[in-house]
Amino acid sequence: MIITRTLLIIMTLLITQLTIAQKTNVMLSYSQSKFIYSPGLEISHFISPKIGIEFGINTYFINYQSDQLVNITDNYLFNIYNLNIGICGKITNNEKIKVDGTIGAKVYYGPEFTPLHYFESEDYYIYYDSSEFRPDLGIDVGLICHIKKYLTGVKYDTARNKLRLLVGYSF
Repeated sequence: MIITRTLLIIMTLLITQLTIAQKTNVMLSYSQSKFIYSPGLEISHFISPKIGIEFGINTYFINYQSDQLVNITDNYLFNIYNLNIGICGKITNNEKIKVDGTIGAKVYYGPEFTPLHYFESEDYYIYYDSSEFRPDLGIDVGLICHIKKYLTGVKYDTARNKLRLLVGYSF
């Protein structure tokens, strides 16, 4: 309930800011880990020429073989895999190439599959969901490169040591 209210407040603030935005970047993000494919959406809005705010949300799809998992549940809130909120800033503002940096807080709420046991004779692992419905908190850092109005980037978070790829457009 608290997460839902917080999400609604953040989205309301973000939509309000986007309507008067000086510059807005909208990016699709993607990451994956064992059995999980995680697409998402990231929005950054510059409130001054060099500093802005950023918000991101990712969902997840599980693709697994049932004989390789134990204690799998799907009792997660709206299949939200992670959220991030932070600040972004211009590192370089060249005419041909521009680079932004981002840093913020990251919260994972989705599953995290960890090896439980290795079967040597069959050469495979059995995995379990180690998240136990507890959020993982960390820092989210990234670099975003502008080529004209198009964006590419990479982000890394310390909550689960994951990389995410970004592509998008700048308005």
